[in-house]
Amino acid sequence: MTHYSLSHMQYGFDGLNLDYEYPAYQQSASEKQTFAAWCRELKTAFQPYGYELTAAVAAGKDKIDAGYDVPEISKYLDAIHLMSYDLHGSWESTVNHHAPMSSNVPEDYLTVDYAVKYWLQSGCPPEKLVIGIPTYGRTFTLSSPTNTGYYHHFIKLDIFLYMRINNLGIGSWASGAGQAGTISNEEGLLGYQEICLKLAEGGWTVDKATDGSRGPIAYKETQWIGYDDKETAKLKAQYVIDHGLGGAMFWDLPSDDFNNRCGEGTYPIIRTVHQTLYP
Repeated sequence: MTHYSLSHMQYGFDGLNLDYEYPAYQQSASEKQTFAAWCRELKTAFQPYGYELTAAVAAGKDKIDAGYDVPEISKYLDAIHLMSYDLHGSWESTVNHHAPMSSNVPEDYLTVDYAVKYWLQSGCPPEKLVIGIPTYGRTFTLSSPTNTGYYHHFIKLDIFLYMRINNLGIGSWASGAGQAGTISNEEGLLGYQEICLKLAEGGWTVDKATDGSRGPIAYKETQWIGYDDKETAKLKAQYVIDHGLGGAMFWDLPSDDFNNRCGEGTYPIIRTVHQTLYP
């Protein structure tokens, strides 16, 4: 594998990003050690040429614990790209924003803030940690067009009831993925461009968290979307600055409004982050 990676550098690449989802997660526990050894082997081979080695890593606590020897891999990776998105999605039975910044629920570990702090506490240098910002939203089909989260269902579990009261729309029952968009053509996902064009059609209810804990949610009839907008992206970029992190990365380039169909300029999400980090 190391020889294969080096052979591709002849095409002008300056490094390699590892995207293995996920070491030792529901697999052999030994992968935690072999993944660290892989990072060491690649970095040792790359060093004479000045090539960079980075890795996309999980944001969920269970996956972090299972697969990453954080102090060890931090020695060899030039940057650690935190996949702080897809924390929720249509594989779940209730709706939720897929990249929330924070949560008021103590048991809720699936947030950007928790993931960042857990990686740092586990031994990752802040200057190497890069947070992921989505340029797309995760979508659901609601079980009922009136089931948007405004207390239509009494849930006995305290964590879900607490979430529903404090984050309007979060926790509503879903019957499956949201309808596919005309551009991305994938159920359960809409690019930011698709989202802003849909909202422009009218009839959508949009709820923005006033405390910055998450990006907007929008719903119309049975369709429900959770996404990051320019304001959310700016808050996350400021979070990078405030915590001395290494930067921000995106998934992905074509999902942003690359040709300004929505009137906010080209690449509004990505551009907002860049302007915040480099004023």
